[in-house]
Amino acid sequence: MSSGMVQGSQSQKEKEKDERGGNTDAARLKIVQRLLAAGDNLPAFLQDLLNTQAMVVAGTEAAAFMVDRQASGIKLVPVVHMRPDQAADDVRKKAVEAFVQILTPCVEQNREGAFEVGTPDDSGEAQFCLATVLRADAQAVGVTAVITRCRGLDRARQRLASMELVAGYFEIYHMRRGTEAAKQVASSHQGVLQLIGAIATVEGFEAACKNICNELATRTGAARVALGWVKGKESKGKTIKVIALSHTDKFDKRQELLVSTRKVMEECLDQDQIVHYDPAGGGTDTVSREATIYSRENGNCVLVSVPLRRLGNVAGVLMLEYAADKKPDQNAATMVSLTGDVLTPQLHDRHENDRNIAVKVGYSIKSFGEKTIGEKYMLAKIITVAVIIALAVLIFYPAVYRVSAPFSFASVDRRTVPAPAQGFLGEVGKVDGIDIRPGMRVKQGQILVSMDTTDMVLQKAEAQSRANAYQKEADQKLKEGNKTVEAMIALRQRDAAQAEADLWSWRMDQAIIRAPFDGEVLRGDLHERRGSPVKEGEALFEIGSTSALEVELNVKDKDIQYIKVGQEGEVASNSDPGSSYKFKVTRIVPLGEPKEAHNIFRVYGELQDKDIPAWKPGMTGEAKVKTVPARLIWIWTHPLTDWIRLRMWGLGL
Repeated sequence: MSSGMVQGSQSQKEKEKDERGGNTDAARLKIVQRLLAAGDNLPAFLQDLLNTQAMVVAGTEAAAFMVDRQASGIKLVPVVHMRPDQAADDVRKKAVEAFVQILTPCVEQNREGAFEVGTPDDSGEAQFCLATVLRADAQAVGVTAVITRCRGLDRARQRLASMELVAGYFEIYHMRRGTEAAKQVASSHQGVLQLIGAIATVEGFEAACKNICNELATRTGAARVALGWVKGKESKGKTIKVIALSHTDKFDKRQELLVSTRKVMEECLDQDQIVHYDPAGGGTDTVSREATIYSRENGNCVLVSVPLRRLGNVAGVLMLEYAADKKPDQNAATMVSLTGDVLTPQLHDRHENDRNIAVKVGYSIKSFGEKTIGEKYMLAKIITVAVIIALAVLIFYPAVYRVSAPFSFASVDRRTVPAPAQGFLGEVGKVDGIDIRPGMRVKQGQILVSMDTTDMVLQKAEAQSRANAYQKEADQKLKEGNKTVEAMIALRQRDAAQAEADLWSWRMDQAIIRAPFDGEVLRGDLHERRGSPVKEGEALFEIGSTSALEVELNVKDKDIQYIKVGQEGEVASNSDPGSSYKFKVTRIVPLGEPKEAHNIFRVYGELQDKDIPAWKPGMTGEAKVKTVPARLIWIWTHPLTDWIRLRMWGLGL
């Protein structure tokens, strides 16, 4: 244990004096001065802080930890562990683990605590672990613990309060370090702002570079500062051109010093990172062969080469040369780094603007070509070219507007067979002994159904009987000789009765309904309607020819204006969507019909392939009619533009 820690052999009288606050003001002032005078070394500060806490509370063992916050939880990293004895490593390791178990809950709860860790001895004093949390911005970043002996928990908490007062110096230490860091950053930023002002006061690229070199030499204490600018492209090999030297207006670029300077800069350019060479050691782990040669030729000087970047690419290099007995400090390094980040874009603009018009135009054309066909941003370029090609195709590619509409197959020769008169159904015709039903093929003249003629037979017999009676009456009158007029009247009545009998005969012939042509029964199933009444003109059958079909399109009114007789198109049925067949528009029904919230016009077309066994009347699908030449962009956008125009017209715009 250090000399500041109170030994375990301290007398009880001294302990009680310490607990009563018997420390003198001079001793306390010395403690405060030592803590306030702590440097940037955090372990050393924690050593002093822990030693002071142990002295204040008469501690026998102490430890300090820093908090490492991980995704899995809080981890305590030991920084200082003090014991008065010369314990073995394994004993110290177990002691540290015991501290971690005690202190972890304190850190998690962000609160101090006094914990009894040993039973009272003969004098009645128990062993306590006093824990204080070290905070930064109200967050626990560390924790200290001191083992001490005292009587009772209340006395332990009194000592803990003294430790908390000492732990408060950690926040002062943290604030002072933050203030010093802020001062360094502010100083660096102030230097950069002054460098920006140095550039703003001159015109031209080279004059700006000279001012930067002079200002950096003055502010960093460098013996010489050089600035070089990149020439050429990566494909042809990049080189450095030395633009300016500090406190030098004119120089010969061929002299040995400038050649060595350029080589050192190119070495930094090739590695694309800071190259710090110090003959005494402590530089960067980069290749520094040229820097070594330069240093040996110029009195073992210290060299720092910093790349100046713009948009991720190195645009130039700053080289700072220090005497052998002088090293670059942290403030200078920070200012140089900020200088490169802030001033490089301005220097690049100065470099571009200083060239004559012809060179600017040439470089602009070259840059545009490289950006257009270069290897960078290939995905964006491919997408852009694809979009341009797509727009060109949409605007200039000649296409044909195809009107799409649902269609169905319809029979060209289709007839409805009605009931010839009011009556009752008789027998249904048969095909191969089976009653005729939809889907069966029938031949011309084949009986489809016959009406019940019982009443007709009676009416015919009654009329024929009256005709015969009138004939006999006429014959009798003629025999009498003097009743010619009455005979003529009887003959006229006979003719009327005979005409009625002939009418009933004709109706009896019409009662047998026959197929008007060869075809297929599309509608009409009278199998279960035998003897049922029918009205005159009621549709009994619908027969169509399946060998001659046409397409029936339902075209919306927004597209009917583009349909003309003679236009060609294609159809694909729902049953066979993989095959399409050509047709030609033959007629257009000019009367619209409302259907499914649209106004529909019927358009008929003639199929070129007229004998496809799979086709049946009523089958549906999709049809496309080639109408007028149009651009693709109009084909895709005209429904929307028409809708907008109609709405704008409706609003009076």
